[in-house]
Amino acid sequence: MAQLSEGEILRRIVAEEINVKDGIPTFVDRTSGQFRLREGLYLDFKEQLRLETTASVAEIARDILAFSNTEGGLLLIGVADNGKVIGHEPVDTGKLRASLGACPRIADFS
Repeated sequence: MAQLSEGEILRRIVAEEINVKDGIPTFVDRTSGQFRLREGLYLDFKEQLRLETTASVAEIARDILAFSNTEGGLLLIGVADNGKVIGHEPVDTGKLRASLGACPRIADFS
């Protein structure tokens, strides 16, 4: 994938032409643990999911809706707003689906 630009790799991940597990590591500087890409049209970072709070679930729903109103995108959990990879607790996708309601495209790539 080195011959593709980072923007093109991201676009292809969103279009499901490149597997998330293959594409996302290309964006991380292994020395600093920092994402080289910034949040934008196709990419949003969340440090953690707090499904027990209404405000957090509402924020996640807004992020998903924003992606659905454009060309799609990736919501990466365990990444700080500054792009630092910090990791996260396992996500219960069943609880996430229940919290958000009917949402056909929630996937677990952890």
